[in-house]
Amino acid sequence: MDINDNAELIDYVRSVNNEYRKIEKMHHKLDEDLKKMDGRYLTPDEEMLKKNMQKDKLIKKDRMMQILRDHKEKIKTQ
Repeated sequence: MDINDNAELIDYVRSVNNEYRKIEKMHHKLDEDLKKMDGRYLTPDEEMLKKNMQKDKLIKKDRMMQILRDHKEKIKTQ
């Protein structure tokens, strides 16, 4: 499931699942912060921070996808 393929499901989950909304907000913030780092020289500490932020962003996206899959399955079984 691609996060952009099922906008209706995403809208539904966003409206009923607090965890999804919270994670989505953090994911968006990380994306914005990472974009600010692009195109400029980074110190070794900043590089490490960037890599950690990228990992955290991926973890959040994975969790969002899991929540969407769970809701999709729940809808199918109803």
